[in-house]
Amino acid sequence: MKNLLQQKSFFFDKTVAISFARNEEYKQTSYEKNLRLASSIALFVVFYLWKYQ
Repeated sequence: MKNLLQQKSFFFDKTVAISFARNEEYKQTSYEKNLRLASSIALFVVFYLWKYQ
């Protein structure tokens, strides 16, 4: 019984660690996407101002 509980807690810890890592990964990718979007918008604005000043 104790062994089973240890296995369960190990599995739980592993699952939590994996979900935490995935969450961090998702945050990183969404941050990069937002950064890319912001930089492309900034480039567009600069180009627009330079062309139609």
